[in-house]
Amino acid sequence: MSSKFGALGKLNASRPDHQETRNLESLKPGKVETEEPWEALGTEVRRATKRRLKAYAGAHGQKLKELVDEAIIAYLDRLET
Repeated sequence: MSSKFGALGKLNASRPDHQETRNLESLKPGKVETEEPWEALGTEVRRATKRRLKAYAGAHGQKLKELVDEAIIAYLDRLET
């Protein structure tokens, strides 16, 4: 039995993984462009937390993954100081 993303993974296996070639992510004004690719992070959050995240991201014109990435970075930066 394959995972639910097995077929998608096979389809994307032959595609180039370069940001500029695939052009998957658009940059927001004021954001710094990085060449670091996105990577899946499998985790669970409470339903209410997910709803709040999605609502906040949508209201601020962000993708959910961008908001989560920024929040994790801010949290880790606070821990290091």
